[in-house]
Amino acid sequence: MTLSLVKSRSGLGFRYIDGTILVEDPKAWDDFIKVDPYAKSMTFRKWPLFVDWEEIFRKDGAINNPEVGVQEIERIEAQEVMICLLNFLLLLSMKMML
Repeated sequence: MTLSLVKSRSGLGFRYIDGTILVEDPKAWDDFIKVDPYAKSMTFRKWPLFVDWEEIFRKDGAINNPEVGVQEIERIEAQEVMICLLNFLLLLSMKMML
């Protein structure tokens, strides 16, 4: 079950402000749980990274090609590591100047 599938169903959605599933129609949620019983455990879970997942897996057709999604994640992680390293080096150089 994917959150994007929840979003595509009438009566269900996603509340971006707090990262939770929005159930506008309880019957729609009950019907969805019949289709996917694992969805029941998702009722009160928070999904704070859902917005990021949407961007990563939509970009460059990653929805249809999981390898592109993995490559994109690895690229983002490499950028984050580089930024942390540069910040560390900047702080270190500033400390050496004192």
